Amino acid sequence: MVESLKILFVDDDEDDYIITRDLLSEIEGKKYELEWVNNYDSALAAIDSNKHDVLLFDFRLGAHNGMDLLQYAREKKCRAPVILLTGQGDHEIDVAAMKAGASDFLIKGNINAQMLERSIRYAVNQKKVETALQDSEVKYRSLAQSAIDAIISADSKGNIIFWNNAAGTIFGYDVEEILGKPITLLVPSQYAEKHQAGLQRIIAGGKPQVSGKSIELVGRRKNGEEFPIDVAISSWETNGELFFSAIIRDISKNKELEAQVRQNQKIEAIGTLAGGIAHDFNNILGAIIGYSELALDEMDENSESRKNLENVLTAGIRAKELVKQILAFSRMDKSEKKAIQISLFVKEALKLLRASLPSTIKIVEEIDAKSNYVLANPSHIHQVMLNLCTNAGHAMKEKGGLLRVSLSGVILDTEQAAQFQLLKPGNYVKLQVSDTGQGIEPGILDRIFDPFFTTKDVGEGTGLGLAVTHGIVLRLGGNITVKTKVGEGTTFTVLLPQLEKGADEKPKTQESLPTGEEKILFVDDEEALVQIATKKLGSLGYHVVGETSSIKALEKFRTHPEQFDLIITDQTLPEMTGKEMAKTMLKIRPDLPVVLCTGYSDTVTKDEAKEIGIREFVLKPISLREMPKIVRRVLDGSQVSQVKSRTEAVPDHH
Repeated sequence: MVESLKILFVDDDEDDYIITRDLLSEIEGKKYELEWVNNYDSALAAIDSNKHDVLLFDFRLGAHNGMDLLQYAREKKCRAPVILLTGQGDHEIDVAAMKAGASDFLIKGNINAQMLERSIRYAVNQKKVETALQDSEVKYRSLAQSAIDAIISADSKGNIIFWNNAAGTIFGYDVEEILGKPITLLVPSQYAEKHQAGLQRIIAGGKPQVSGKSIELVGRRKNGEEFPIDVAISSWETNGELFFSAIIRDISKNKELEAQVRQNQKIEAIGTLAGGIAHDFNNILGAIIGYSELALDEMDENSESRKNLENVLTAGIRAKELVKQILAFSRMDKSEKKAIQISLFVKEALKLLRASLPSTIKIVEEIDAKSNYVLANPSHIHQVMLNLCTNAGHAMKEKGGLLRVSLSGVILDTEQAAQFQLLKPGNYVKLQVSDTGQGIEPGILDRIFDPFFTTKDVGEGTGLGLAVTHGIVLRLGGNITVKTKVGEGTTFTVLLPQLEKGADEKPKTQESLPTGEEKILFVDDEEALVQIATKKLGSLGYHVVGETSSIKALEKFRTHPEQFDLIITDQTLPEMTGKEMAKTMLKIRPDLPVVLCTGYSDTVTKDEAKEIGIREFVLKPISLREMPKIVRRVLDGSQVSQVKSRTEAVPDHH
């Protein structure tokens, strides 16, 4: 099929038109449709039609010339190539035409068919290449502008020549204010010299050393904020000049996620560590609590030493609760909550803290005992108080000062509640802990609730106190804020949702403990706990056989399985776990009541213990006032079950 090209010929001389028409007719293998216009205005209209493949302009057109038409065609973004015709070879005109965008120029009188055909073919092919390049650039710019990463190009001087939308989003500069500016604007000042040296190496070597790779660097936003970036650099050369482009990704969120992963790993490590030490630590606490209770049973009610020992016992019980909290924090479990009167536990915590704070620190209590019910676990409040007051004491350890603890009720309206994250309008209990210490530096204020962040010396703090406090307050549906001034002190304010009423947890009056005559096998690898349980339960009439070895305990049971009325065993035993020992015993005596005790174990749960047939699953350490109640409850429950079973087994003769 013969190729057809539409050509617009602009010339005010009809003879030139005829000559051009005849020359085109001599060209074989191609078909040309030649349209002739002989004036400037008609030429403008023809250009506007944009229907021609090639434009042939005579330089002389009365008051106008071919250069005017060339400029007009370019302004109208006409895609057809332009060939300029001149009557005489004027070098200056020819050069000007090429600079203005003409594809070629021909001298009238010297043109033959071959020359004209070659010029047209060259112009058409060149235009195809230019169009392809323009289309490619449009596609590149479209892709670059839609990219989620910043794409930035710069010349050999380091001045920015291309800037996509994502670059504006990431760095904060509009394209109008950044084009032509040095790329060092995007680099923190401390790295600018190193960046410039790297640019010079690229220019000298012709290719970036990191070409084809991505590297992590630090960027700087328009507002001065520094942030981590991932950069991939490439370079190219045009007309002897080197240019380079960079694809830049803001990896701030990646770094935050990495930090969270590391944080989770730390928390997991804490959980593993806590689980590993909980058993031994609870045994120690069990001994402290047990011997304290035994000693209290033998002391006079009005003895001064009795009051001191009661404080030891209270501290031991709170330590037991704190172990639970550490385990709950490490496992992210939800501790049981109930309605409590917070003032009781704030006062109790201050009483215990008084002994640990230096005498140079004066404690002032401003406790409003009205309307202070909250939904929490007592150990939650105790731990919040412990952490906040310990930090306050540390801030005043050198010069002393005033520790003020206040508790009151507040009502937040919609506007006030909006100032606190996640809080709704309503009634709240406000707990404030203030000190007159050294205050907190502004540079670290936003990090004080981060886990493991601490300004204390090695051995003085772990960096978990405020992180745990923050987590507790949030889990209770509250909010914690801090106000501080260097050299003047710090105030922490805790807001917790207030309940209208609740059941006060007050110190319980002494009550008689249940007694019995049953025979109990008590198994624990801690000799002290065996001694304490044997003595306490023995004093209540029970016959207790103590063992520190699960293997020996199982042998005794196998020898006389019917002589024991109850088994109490620790879970973590060196030779055989309490769970496995209980399973073996229950195969021999399915009706045997068993109590399984554990300080911490990830190998057995309450539900798993129940499935085996274990009657009670108890967390250590166990108070000596609770142990007899547990024993009696399990034994009485076992007797009821046995009576019920026997009754159901008797045939109905009615």
